[in-house]
Amino acid sequence: MSSTPSPGSSCQISIDSQVYELEILRRVRLNDTATRIIVTNFIVNDTAKDVFRVCIESIRKFTSEDVEIWVVDNVSDERYVDWLIQFNDQLNLVLNRTEPINPFRKQGVVQKARQFLTRSTPPARQLYDGSYANAIALELGRPCIAPSSHTIFTMHSDTLVAKPGWLSHLKSKLTEKARAAAFRRDTGRVHALHIGGLLLDYTLFEPLQMSFLPNMRRERYPDAPEYDVGDQITLQLMTSRFEMYVSPNTFNEPKLIEKLSPDSPFRALGPCDLCFDDDWNVFYMHLGRGAVKSAGMYKKTGKVSPEQWIEFAEEYLLS
Repeated sequence: MSSTPSPGSSCQISIDSQVYELEILRRVRLNDTATRIIVTNFIVNDTAKDVFRVCIESIRKFTSEDVEIWVVDNVSDERYVDWLIQFNDQLNLVLNRTEPINPFRKQGVVQKARQFLTRSTPPARQLYDGSYANAIALELGRPCIAPSSHTIFTMHSDTLVAKPGWLSHLKSKLTEKARAAAFRRDTGRVHALHIGGLLLDYTLFEPLQMSFLPNMRRERYPDAPEYDVGDQITLQLMTSRFEMYVSPNTFNEPKLIEKLSPDSPFRALGPCDLCFDDDWNVFYMHLGRGAVKSAGMYKKTGKVSPEQWIEFAEEYLLS
């Protein structure tokens, strides 16, 4: 990987022998104690744009702490990039101009057929390996933040902050032993903290040789276990005998939905990940499969739609 790029510039970063062309727009610069929030993003259509919009608006509304918000955009259409640049001048932007395609993934018949169907809009190919695309966005964003930053918080664009004090709450869970706090834990593979809402003591990143890159299908490291984007962070923390905090949430414990009153709008929304603070208030939410759902590629029924998500955010969180 190349050295740290300068703000307000174009640069190249090489990952997996692929050179990524970046434009960095830095509008906000704070001291090292300010948490760096990194939001990964790919706007496939207007619905995805609004999913991203309410995410950022919820951060802005409910965050009183000093933060630098870094949005890493993975080759969205130019009209959406233009919108993103104008959307909010308090966002630091990393605009990736190179489509993130996994070089390790074998191209079977299904994958080739899918790429054929989407060849008129090549950036959409990243939706078929969202894990890799998300990891690349995080790896591209990381060199752009100050290496001496104390903490980072990684987010997916299909998440919502739902309560003031959310970041202070998560930071209160970091101790000398517990060096990461997440909104939920994955139940498969290595049972890692989910990267879609992960607060990390960033001073450990380089010393523990952490990485966001996945090892799905054990294609990167055949002798290592399979793990998803960001899961290696959990593995490195475990190896170094650090502890991790996982918030009570309805993904890991579905019965916790009963903590909400029968008339709660959070309860009425439908199946999504709800994260609770110490007083059983919802402070963080995750739609799941946001880009795929927005693109109309998600076929499972009974799930919260992007349109329902946007409507909920605007009515109950942002109004």
